[in-house]
Amino acid sequence: MKPASRCAAVALLGLLAAACGRKGSIRPPLLLVPQPAENFRASQQGERIVLEWSNPSSYIDGTTLAEIGAVEIWAADKPANFPGGARLFKILSKADLAAPAENRAPEKKTSLYAFVPEGPDRIGKSLAYAVRIQDTRKKRWSEFSPAASVTYVLVPKPPLDLRVSIAENRIELRWAAPAGHVDGSVPARFKGYNIYRAEIGRAPARLNARPFSERAFDDQEFVFGKTYTYVVRATATDGEPYAESADSPVAVVTPKDVFPPAVPGGLTAAGSGRVITLLWDAGREPDLAGYRVWRREAGRTEFKLLNDRPFAENTYSDTTAVLGTKYEYAVSAVDQAGNESARSAPVSETLKEPGP
Repeated sequence: MKPASRCAAVALLGLLAAACGRKGSIRPPLLLVPQPAENFRASQQGERIVLEWSNPSSYIDGTTLAEIGAVEIWAADKPANFPGGARLFKILSKADLAAPAENRAPEKKTSLYAFVPEGPDRIGKSLAYAVRIQDTRKKRWSEFSPAASVTYVLVPKPPLDLRVSIAENRIELRWAAPAGHVDGSVPARFKGYNIYRAEIGRAPARLNARPFSERAFDDQEFVFGKTYTYVVRATATDGEPYAESADSPVAVVTPKDVFPPAVPGGLTAAGSGRVITLLWDAGREPDLAGYRVWRREAGRTEFKLLNDRPFAENTYSDTTAVLGTKYEYAVSAVDQAGNESARSAPVSETLKEPGP
């Protein structure tokens, strides 16, 4: 090869090497393997073990996981034993997770599965659980979720006779103690009660921070017009995850605001020129819409409303009073739901001719 040709070949090889460097090495395609389930939790409710987790929404390469084909639930003696252990259940469809009785899906992309462990020696036995997810596209299984452990204990029967009543600033819950344990033994021994509340389209949430012993609870964090579902559970343990009874009877309530504001106080009236000015103490209700002002001539029985719509100010100027006529005034308060208080105690005032 001539020197010039040799130099050209070397230069061409260099250009090819540089081009390969820019493109990078050839990589194998990423496998479409689902991400593992997250937020996996295990607890005991009555005689059932309840498992809950968040389903993955993507594969490990970040692409969207459109649909889950199956779920496997596994059990082992210790959390570290996965992927060992034994498979308990294989759930083949979403319908298995969404059945209304035992298994349901309270929120989008969240699954819940409940079952009763088998065997006469289950009391005092500890097991760890985990799940793995299979997609419908490639039929590949995810890694196991983080494991969750639960020790099966003897729990009380559910609390009884849950009753609900509505007050102006609270929903009052009252109930009776459990009649015994699920095995029929009495008396029921437990650490306290937990209160759960659910709204339409949302999973139940515990309202109390710690179990408590009273058979009464006041829910002060509510909104009139919303529908709430309440259940009470008795817990055999005082730490999370709680080993609880099954649900008490369900109480469903849609609280309505039928409570009027307080009667306005401190009403005074003062005439000056051709105007009688009224002043009263401002109400403190958070849903206060305003006030109505009432007037009658002295000696009459019926009051007449002076303003068509409630107004927010706690003062009013009556510019229609007639000189020399004695009037009696009263004020009522109205809230945003249209509830009206009783009228205040009346006060009287007369416009007089100005002096010389």
